[in-house]
Amino acid sequence: MTDRYGHLVVAGKVFLLTVRKSIDRGIHMDKCPVCGEKLYEGREEQIVTLYQGKNYHFCSTDHRDEFEEQPGKYV
Repeated sequence: MTDRYGHLVVAGKVFLLTVRKSIDRGIHMDKCPVCGEKLYEGREEQIVTLYQGKNYHFCSTDHRDEFEEQPGKYV
């Protein structure tokens, strides 16, 4: 059950939920190597780094920076 604000209410306790709207973002092209989030061609911003001759795409600049610090952990 939800309250009038859309919060989930279970056994009298209120839970705040983060909901991502599912929209058509384009063709799935890759996954972020750090978290596994699906990435799409239609994204406004492409966050990419080149490692050993291959382009790696990321969902955020934080994940790109984390990858660049320890690429062997994610490849």
